[in-house]
Amino acid sequence: MAARFDAIVVGLGAHGSAALYNLAKWGCRVLGIERWAPGHGNASHHGLTRITRQCYAEGAGYVPLLRHSFEAYKTLERESKQARADRRVPALELYLQTGVLNIGDPLAGDALAAAQAHGLAHEVLDPAEVSRRFPGVAPPDGMRTLYEAAGGILRPEAMVAAHCQVAAFHGAAIRTGEQVLRWAALPDGGVRVDTDAGSYLADKLILSAGAWMPKLVPELEGLVVPERATVGWFKPRRPELFAPSRLPVWLLQLPGRPPFYGFPEFGGEPGFKLGAFNERGAAVADPEALDRAWSREGDEGPLREAMAAVFPEANGDLLRFGVCMFSGTPDGHFIVDLHPRHPQVVLCSACSGHGFKLSPAVGLAAAELARHGRCSSFEVEMRMHRLDAARVGHAQALARFATAGP
Repeated sequence: MAARFDAIVVGLGAHGSAALYNLAKWGCRVLGIERWAPGHGNASHHGLTRITRQCYAEGAGYVPLLRHSFEAYKTLERESKQARADRRVPALELYLQTGVLNIGDPLAGDALAAAQAHGLAHEVLDPAEVSRRFPGVAPPDGMRTLYEAAGGILRPEAMVAAHCQVAAFHGAAIRTGEQVLRWAALPDGGVRVDTDAGSYLADKLILSAGAWMPKLVPELEGLVVPERATVGWFKPRRPELFAPSRLPVWLLQLPGRPPFYGFPEFGGEPGFKLGAFNERGAAVADPEALDRAWSREGDEGPLREAMAAVFPEANGDLLRFGVCMFSGTPDGHFIVDLHPRHPQVVLCSACSGHGFKLSPAVGLAAAELARHGRCSSFEVEMRMHRLDAARVGHAQALARFATAGP
């Protein structure tokens, strides 16, 4: 067994890699453990693109976290260039500003409320104005759109890799290809983590394992729920309308349907990309057994419905598809808090289908919890993401924590 670390981070996805990055920059002796490799295709942080925005329909309380994250994208991009082992290899741009369209209510109205609460620049557009500015978009009559010029596209795999790269530059140890089998709180207040390759000791532990959180923390069963999510890339009939210079990223609310989201063609990958948020109930019983098969009716059908309604010139042949998992909670917010029985352990489950853009802020919050036992940067904003009996499903989980073993 090697020397004891100040902290171990289990799971180097969006938030775990960001936590590792912060701990390493603070000079902590930190170890990151990843079952696969950073940016792998088995979790929630792959697929080449993620939307980022600040006029946030999910709640105005997220806006301070988003403001921090927007600044952090630029900092990380600069630091990753400095940390590259081979300076001859060009660094990827992590963020591209394209603007964001929030199409349809209540989505547009909720985004408008967040914009007004925080004084964010925005425009409310009618369907004719949307189509005039962005000819590939044709909202139905009467459908309101909120346009936010400041939003855009993140490269998720590159961003996770950059967090890990900068962390390693500052001395973090990173173990990939190791599966965590179990962890245990120690009598001296530390932790032990057992993997299929060895055991490690640390003073603090951050568990950020995405869909595998309930396997590492059984008390979270039913509170952190893995959900199947799908995306498709389609060949536009008029490709010139769907370049990043002609089309923002977008979110769409059709009556009686879960929201859709999508992107212009980007990053050398052909196709107009769009996905659908699933209704609660698309739960995955076992993340090891995710159904990755594509259903023309169940998966492709809703996507074509969205294109027919608002993006008719994009509704061409399916080029490829992807299946991944979100880790949802009953109220759609995150869980970032200390373990109720073991305060040296941080629980970080920050997805619910909208967490990637917030990873710089959430990673900082998780790192502060591990180092200091409290989140000083976002003390007020992170309260909504703590374990709380008033939140849906949390009373039952807290009861399980109270009655479970050591």
